[in-house]
Amino acid sequence: MHSQSSRQRRQSGQSGFTLLEALVTMFIFALGLLGLLGLQSRTLKLNQAAMARTVASQHVYAILDEMRVNWKLAREGQYNIPKLVPIETAAAEQPEKEEKEETEETGQQRYHIWAKQLQAALPDSKVQICRRKDAIATSVESLTEESECNGNTDNDYFVVRVDWSGGLSAGSEDDSKEYQSVKAVAYIPETH
Repeated sequence: MHSQSSRQRRQSGQSGFTLLEALVTMFIFALGLLGLLGLQSRTLKLNQAAMARTVASQHVYAILDEMRVNWKLAREGQYNIPKLVPIETAAAEQPEKEEKEETEETGQQRYHIWAKQLQAALPDSKVQICRRKDAIATSVESLTEESECNGNTDNDYFVVRVDWSGGLSAGSEDDSKEYQSVKAVAYIPETH
């Protein structure tokens, strides 16, 4: 009886999946899932890099806004960090209290608070804040550590730069970390 039904199936052209067909189907499905996992991993890394850039940009513009509000302190050089320094160094340097009222903060103290917040957000970062060498603000992308600052007090252009390591650059194909940077040039005149 059993042999008769299998003979009928073969004669009618109906047959089930063989074990080999099922294995090939499962293999193709598994490859597709592995591809999706790789894509998900890459997407997560790119999202983390974008988040780090957003955080760095927010901190750059936060200190620039602080400098615009306290323009006298900025012009006195109380926010200046002429060389790119690690955030651990910058955040660890506790500014000395000046002979001012206890409620009045100096630019150094405000910078210290900002540096601590930046260190919490981007632990491997470096920071630089200074006046531009020349009075003409060129494109921010062309700025380099050597060309940005010289402590010139005759102009109204200030540079804030935050560098951090980590994340992927937008087009890199490997998982190597790349050093990234956010820079901004702001015009802070003597009077508002």
